Amino acid sequence: MNKILVFVFLLVSLGSLTAYQLSNNNNENLTIIDSKTLSITTIDPSFDIQLQIDQIDEDDYNLSATVKLDKGSYIISPYSTDSFYLAFMLSIPENNYFTTNSMLLEFPTSIPEIDPILNKPVRCVRKTTTYKQKIKVSEKDDFEVTGLIEFLLEPSCVPYDVEFTISNRSGKMEVKKMKTFISKEYKL
Repeated sequence: MNKILVFVFLLVSLGSLTAYQLSNNNNENLTIIDSKTLSITTIDPSFDIQLQIDQIDEDDYNLSATVKLDKGSYIISPYSTDSFYLAFMLSIPENNYFTTNSMLLEFPTSIPEIDPILNKPVRCVRKTTTYKQKIKVSEKDDFEVTGLIEFLLEPSCVPYDVEFTISNRSGKMEVKKMKTFISKEYKL
């Protein structure tokens, strides 16, 4: 009887989860457990994102996110004017430590292509591209702020989130990628 109760409890617990994702900082395979079917899927993402922060002067920094794509993969540029696809987005919540007071820059700049589905121009990023965001520090104390990168990896049509932190420890600014996972909004 106790074994049956434990089994039922486990099934109910698993059933309340929509999906559980495991990842690591090295951007290796992502494992997804679908609690509805109890199936396990391993995804080898065909991209890598490298983060870096460089000091410009005493209070100003450049946050860089370099997206490296495998051949055949692409993402949508934040400069794309369509609203159909999930474009690359780097977001940092408002905080008391620094401001992001400029537009996200893209190097090299993406070129519009006519999308066969929308029959409109869409700016696709098909090669290694760096995005830069200026940061102006207003607080010299130690801090840590979490940010998020979101994008839709094509042609697989899978939305990814990359969580990162920007920290200041004893006057040294650092950015660190925390985890990469399939967006929670993605329906398995």
